[in-house]
Amino acid sequence: MKLNEAFKKDKLIKVKEMQIQDLVNTSLRSPILNPDRVQTSMRNNTEERNLKIAELGKEIKEDLEELIKAKKELSEAIDMLDDDTEKAVLNLRYVQLLKWEDISKVLYYSEKYLFKLHKKAKSSYYSKVDTK
Repeated sequence: MKLNEAFKKDKLIKVKEMQIQDLVNTSLRSPILNPDRVQTSMRNNTEERNLKIAELGKEIKEDLEELIKAKKELSEAIDMLDDDTEKAVLNLRYVQLLKWEDISKVLYYSEKYLFKLHKKAKSSYYSKVDTK
């Protein structure tokens, strides 16, 4: 499994969450309808937005299940490495999805040194794991 699979899934989920938020915000900005004068086009637009929100919610649920599976597989693959520091760097970056700054704080290494460790860890990972 490629190291960046969880990142890709996580970003996809975030984009869909933003789309839902945009649809909700659009619904909130819609003019309040006079119940005596229901406008069909306004109702249709609201219904379409609600359907899109539900569809995106379903997709996010499926994506989350795939993300959890990808993280589990990735974690198992990372555990195959011999060096504990390399395991920690890859796990924090690709399973926990932490930023370099946060990894630096957790491991008490400079970011510059982390980049060197990361390069070495990636090399070790790809030499041990089949990524097809």
